[in-house]
Amino acid sequence: MITSVLSVLLVLFVIHQMIKGVALDSFIVGAFLVNLAVDLLQFDQVSSIVAVLRAGFFYSLFLYHFLRMGLRKSDLILFVLLLYTVVSVLMSSDVAHSFRFLLRVFVPFFLMTLAYRTKTPLLIVNRLRKLLPKILVVFILYTIASNVFRFGVETYGSSVFMTGYLFGADLHFIALAILVTFTTGSYVNGKMQNRKLWETVVCVVSFVILMLTLRRTSMFIVLTGIGFMSIVSVRHLVSRLVPIVVGFGIIAFLVVNSSLFMERFEARADKFSVESLEEEARYMEVDVILNEVLYFENLTRSFFGHELFNSVDNYADGRFKGRMIHVDYFTWLHGGGVIGLLLYLVYLGVIPRTFKMPFFTKDMTNSWLRLFWFLFVIQFVISVSGQMYIISFRSFIFIYLALMARTYHLTNGIKNSVREPGKQVTSASPVRTGAI
Repeated sequence: MITSVLSVLLVLFVIHQMIKGVALDSFIVGAFLVNLAVDLLQFDQVSSIVAVLRAGFFYSLFLYHFLRMGLRKSDLILFVLLLYTVVSVLMSSDVAHSFRFLLRVFVPFFLMTLAYRTKTPLLIVNRLRKLLPKILVVFILYTIASNVFRFGVETYGSSVFMTGYLFGADLHFIALAILVTFTTGSYVNGKMQNRKLWETVVCVVSFVILMLTLRRTSMFIVLTGIGFMSIVSVRHLVSRLVPIVVGFGIIAFLVVNSSLFMERFEARADKFSVESLEEEARYMEVDVILNEVLYFENLTRSFFGHELFNSVDNYADGRFKGRMIHVDYFTWLHGGGVIGLLLYLVYLGVIPRTFKMPFFTKDMTNSWLRLFWFLFVIQFVISVSGQMYIISFRSFIFIYLALMARTYHLTNGIKNSVREPGKQVTSASPVRTGAI
């Protein structure tokens, strides 16, 4: 009964977002809400319907906006990659399966190219900045409900602590929400506003929950992101980073010495051992890729790949039964060949150039510029653990790459003026924003 009600509510919610999201700016914000709703309602009874709804929400509006706005030169590499991927998928022994994964992989890319076309990026950034701490509140309440009413997925063979159906790489979305909430502020009347006390509290509580989930990558995103965003100068190192390190150190000490953490840690102890890391199948993939692709014994297979997005039982002679290739780069290399991997890396690699984002600059106090570069680099790091199929956090990253680029240019006089409530930002009035 409950699942049926939730399914109906989700259908109505997505339909509402589709109607409301016809405008491009609303569509970009709506993407975050739809992804959150889908992640929270992943249970088996509705998993298929939510997947269809999400695909319908995104691709119907992609079609609408591209037909209305047309293509740009910057979209050329994306559509070359898409064309190559479609041809490779059509060669798969299970086209339907491979095509479903193709749809997941390209959602963040389409969202990025559309997000960069928004006319009011500052307004969107402000809306998202106000939305993200509220999402963290929902995450906290959802986690509490999961443990009180005992619903969700057991992780690492333990149900002592649960986060409902929000687990695995889905938690990277929460990590990114913590990062943005903790290190940036809202832009109001030409000035950056500091985060509020309650926002700091929900960031800390959310990070404690991440620690209890033992998701190494999610914790890594938060800690490295805060560190990167805080180090601007020696003065900032002392005034910002040191207090943050001390504060998080105390929190980590308290959590690690709790009985709940120790129970969770024991359930996943093998994952933290060096021997386990060496034995994990993803490290064995290196040998597989060398033998099947990079030795070029079969030139066609090496250059063009085999079974893109359909690697289960189709690599290593079926030795890893029921397991797909995990590392994203190996997925492209094995499935799309050397050409496929190169197209993928070229597409990602030219993003800063496409958005005309400077790397070395005299003023690194601009938080939008630093957030852009952190997100750009971290998505390459995360791909080592193989997460390009997860729509939510990947969409978060690529939308923010576009929004940070647009906002940086508009507030530094590189583009035409943009009007914010109560403030006119022009080329004559560049805005400098520091980490909060």
